[in-house]
Parts: sequence; C-alpha cells; structure tokens
Amino acid sequence: MDTFIRPYVLKENASLQVLTGKGSPWLGESLLTIPGLYNRINGNQYSVKQSLSFSGGNLLVNGVDMGAAAPFEAAEATIWPINNVITRISRSAWDFLKDDGRFSLFTGILQYNDSVYNDLFYKANGYAAQTGGYRAQWYYRDSPMQLGMTIFEENGQNYTYPLNTWFVPTDEAFRKAGFQTLDDLIAYNERRGMPDTIFSPADNQG
Repeated sequence: MDTFIRPYVLKENASLQVLTGKGSPWLGESLLTIPGLYNRINGNQYSVKQSLSFSGGNLLVNGVDMGAAAPFEAAEATIWPINNVITRISRSAWDFLKDDGRFSLFTGILQYNDSVYNDLFYKANGYAAQTGGYRAQWYYRDSPMQLGMTIFEENGQNYTYPLNTWFVPTDEAFRKAGFQTLDDLIAYNERRGMPDTIFSPADNQG
C-alpha cells in the first residue's frame, strides 16, 4: 500500500497558484523511488516525477485528464481530488520510440551513427572504448544511454540520466526535409565527413 500511495505525494506544494502561473506543465518529484535505479548525475536513488497542468478547470497528470478539480489549501499542503488513478509508467523513452513506427528514421540514424563511431574507434585504437581506461570510456557512443532515454548498467549498478524532454522528428518530418530513407540520412552524414577517433594513449590509463 505504501508503494501505491507514494506516487500521489509530491515533495513540493503544487498549489493552484503554482499551476496556473506556469505557461507549461509543472514537474514535481514524488515520494516513489525505484529500487536499484540511480540518478547518474548525483548518485541518488531515482525518484518518479509527475507532470501537472491545469486547463479549463481540469487537472492533468502526465497528460491524463483527472477531471474537474478544485484543490483544498491545507496549512501544510495542497490536496487535489482526482477522478482517475495515476498509471505508473515503467517503459523507457527509448522503448517508446523504438515501438512507435513514426520514429524509425530517428532511432535508426542514432543506432547507425553509434555503431559507426564505435567501429572507427576500435579500428583506430585497437580496442573498444568501453573496455579501456576511465578516460577512454568517455569516447564510447551509446546515444539512448547518453541522452537519458534508457537504463544502463555501470559497475553493477543501474543508472539513468535525469533528462525529461526530447524533441524527436517523426519520419514524416524527415521526409519533408528531403530524407526519405535511412540511407538518405547516412549519405548526408558521409558527405559531412567522419569523426576523428584517435586519441592520446595516456587517456587509456586509470
């Protein structure tokens, strides 16, 4: 029961004044943490966040209409009556993008670029960046991980980067820009030139 209640309690006061004073949804950190998952930036256990907005007299939580809402302003908190339960989302942003057919060009070019870069690094240096020393690992390319779109393991611990918003072009947007297929995007990258992947051997220490 404690786990059920925690997503409904936020650490900050989301009063009507706060929500109506925002031009965009307000993001609040709930009391619910995910066991075994940590924030890569500060090392703290990852907390589930809720996106709140107030429009037309209705409260929206994570984009879901919770119905007409008139909050109670208590001495220590604001209480919002809601008409729906809050659904906990467990899938990563990368899962959503991969499963949604509208973003195949975006996910495809990210994966292609990462694989090409990592292959070039290996050919230039004789080993994979992620198997090298601490500084060498900076050169490892995994866009879903580094853009905060997925959970990854590091030294036996699960992490995610606490990023919350991405503007992702749909396949239709790419086509309007003149890129009909993944091959078109690859050809554009090749015209721009490949990255330099050789670095100082000292970077492989530690």
